[in-house]
Amino acid sequence: MLKIFLIISLGVNILFSNILKLSEEEKETIKNHPNKNVIAKRFSNYYKFLHEAKNFSVEKKIIRTNIHLNKILPKYEKNNNWSTPKQFLINGYGDCEDYVIAKYFSLLHLGFDSKNFYLGIVKVKASKTLHMVLMYLNKNNDLLVLDNLSWRVLPLNQREDLDLKYAFNEYGSYLMNDGKLKKEGNKRSIEVKTLKKLISEE
Repeated sequence: MLKIFLIISLGVNILFSNILKLSEEEKETIKNHPNKNVIAKRFSNYYKFLHEAKNFSVEKKIIRTNIHLNKILPKYEKNNNWSTPKQFLINGYGDCEDYVIAKYFSLLHLGFDSKNFYLGIVKVKASKTLHMVLMYLNKNNDLLVLDNLSWRVLPLNQREDLDLKYAFNEYGSYLMNDGKLKKEGNKRSIEVKTLKKLISEE
């Protein structure tokens, strides 16, 4: 069973190694999996990417992280459970939330500060459902969007196909006001059931 979890509930004091470290039981599960070689290769490529990315510029780390994890296939899940990065890599597929979580923790591992990240609930034009993206506030105060629907990382104001409804991180919840995010509540103001309803809302 996939573990349902919420970044703002976890905080960033969870060590990245613990999130990706495979237990003996998980190693045994992979060993007996019919696609064990594919899963092993996925982890190998991911660890190789993280090692190489340590020396990238800030911009390149963001762009390459988006590209690398977007190579994993999207798959709509009716139960709407959220995967940890480890589960995402084992499964080899996921919803938009799974991409966001994997990218978030990958970039934390690469030295980024959690305070500059926001999880954005957006409406995609021509779509009936809401969608989640990861946003990074750079030094120019641009909100860069990492999206599993796009290989490109663009500022939010250049993503005309997206309408930001809501944003949050471990520090609070936010609404867009005059082109900037304004804090509306603390991190305890959002519950898992409320957020899951937002994501699956039509």
